[in-house]
Amino acid sequence: MKNRLWFGGAVLLMAISPVAEAQSILRRTDANAASPIGAVGVCSDLDKWVGCAPTVGLVVRDAKGETIKLDGWDPLSVLEQDGKNFMIRNYRFANDVFGITLTLMSNPDPFVQYIVGGVNNTNGPLSFLFTFTSPYIGGAYGSLRSTHSSSHTEGNGKTVIPDASETHIHRPFVDGLDVVGAFIAPSCVMAISGSGVCNYATITLPYVTAASGSFGVDVGWTMPADAEFALWSANGRVTLMDPVPEPSTVLLFAAGLFVMGLVVIQRRRTV
Repeated sequence: MKNRLWFGGAVLLMAISPVAEAQSILRRTDANAASPIGAVGVCSDLDKWVGCAPTVGLVVRDAKGETIKLDGWDPLSVLEQDGKNFMIRNYRFANDVFGITLTLMSNPDPFVQYIVGGVNNTNGPLSFLFTFTSPYIGGAYGSLRSTHSSSHTEGNGKTVIPDASETHIHRPFVDGLDVVGAFIAPSCVMAISGSGVCNYATITLPYVTAASGSFGVDVGWTMPADAEFALWSANGRVTLMDPVPEPSTVLLFAAGLFVMGLVVIQRRRTV
């Protein structure tokens, strides 16, 4: 009976202990990564959630792969905070080359949600790469949900594809690791003189995190030339879910089972 109790406690501990997720790979850190505005700090429940704000990065490249200068790009200048919720409302940025509209919502408790749109005003393709990052707290978490949808209007038969270095438009990451099992939207083919939804998907998968850290999503696409009358837009969300019991809670639960087992054994001996 004792052996059974010890075996059951070991199985329980192994089942709910954090483990490395096989669907993670080291996140890319090459020159294609967007340099974020702001910096992810240490997020806590003190001082009105100081350090819990998101960061936003954007890289735009032309057909030659050269980075386009973003004078005046500063979405965090309109960042709003309401308790644990952060929001950038309909931030607009435009120059002679392209236009961008951005709405971002985040909460360290934890989710990141975005709505982005783009217009290409040049005679060549442009690649856009956003990086949205937020701290998270309250973990460990046991699963991740990834959602993405893309749409287009008046596409002239062109094709929107992921940015040149990648294979998916929506790419979540947690603590420096790409969660490849949650990648969405390999491509979006525009209809001639029409509009419609290109991609829509929701993926939920087991993913055990640390107690706190950072997470977010890379959103990248290439917009074709002669698309000045085309608007491409996307929205998506990454959520960490299903909190995992703390190790101390697990040990107390296992110890309780063990004590209960001893009580049962003692009663059987006295009967």
